[in-house]
Amino acid sequence: MKVKSQDQIQKLVRRVIKQISPFLREISQLGSIFYRQADVLTDDQFKVFETKLTGIYTFLNTQKHKISCLCYLEELNYFKHLRDQALIRQQEFSPTLATKQSKLYVYLLAKLESRLKGAVENLQEMIQTCRQRAYFSRKERNLVQ
Repeated sequence: MKVKSQDQIQKLVRRVIKQISPFLREISQLGSIFYRQADVLTDDQFKVFETKLTGIYTFLNTQKHKISCLCYLEELNYFKHLRDQALIRQQEFSPTLATKQSKLYVYLLAKLESRLKGAVENLQEMIQTCRQRAYFSRKERNLVQ
């Protein structure tokens, strides 16, 4: 498999960031609402938030897995490329050095993967909060009746 150029990787990362930015802004906005208005939000509002957050989670989690896979494959391809180049040039090959160089080569993808991972973890917490709120609200209603 051919190694992607740094320019190709940068373009890909920029394209993905452009796709995910509206979702990241939405997470930030909903997080702010949770923080500022948690004590006055209604159960219906939490249900709407949960639905939105679940949709965002599905999209971003898929993107995270795609980027994770691509990062792994590009790192592996670059490692093989370095190994092949050493063989062609009849030079000594250092797997340790090649591993470090490969990780540096996919740095932008790894950084994007980390950003997506953080967003997905935040989403999981927010969804769990919505579900807990709904659960305790139902429990309270059942106790009152």
